[in-house]
Amino acid sequence: MSQLQTNLDQAVQLTKAMIDLVNDEAWEELPKFEVKRDELINQVLPVAFMSDDEQATLLQLHQLNQELESLCRDSRHSVMVQLKNLNSNKKAVSAYQEK
Repeated sequence: MSQLQTNLDQAVQLTKAMIDLVNDEAWEELPKFEVKRDELINQVLPVAFMSDDEQATLLQLHQLNQELESLCRDSRHSVMVQLKNLNSNKKAVSAYQEK
């Protein structure tokens, strides 16, 4: 197995772990994994030639990254909605207390 394939496989595993962290809402752990994954990706890209297996792994990494980004966007949106609701409730309580 080439070093390129090894690095891609490790990046895939780290991305899967990151998806698990997002699903578990373990946000504080995410940056450590992201740094390691970025280092691996930066070691392999750009590359002039890839075998079919390496291309398939890179495609898998890309798809997992899209899933990770989507989960993060969804979580961010959820937090924004919750914050908006909290602020709305705070205003209602404040208005009620002033009466």
